[in-house]
Amino acid sequence: QLLNNIALFNGLAISFFVMAVGYELLHVDVEAIVALFEDNNIMEADAMAVSINLLLRLPSDLLHNYEAAVPTNPVFYKACTSGVAYTLGDFVSQVYQG
Repeated sequence: QLLNNIALFNGLAISFFVMAVGYELLHVDVEAIVALFEDNNIMEADAMAVSINLLLRLPSDLLHNYEAAVPTNPVFYKACTSGVAYTLGDFVSQVYQG
């Protein structure tokens, strides 16, 4: 029973963290896409094309933002990158091990 409660708490904490990170990364682009479809002066096909272009460009934009931020504080960003890589690796290994 205690292990189930701990697993539930961990699942909720991880879900909250993933949603918070996803919101921070995507909220500007999602708001721009919603604004495109709310504007009545733009044809829906044009809005769809711009939306797809925004979503396809997103990974490279995030990478460029990261590369621009690293020189300002390299130790901090190296520690964050290392922590994220370790956490993901640990999570995957725990899921794989059962």
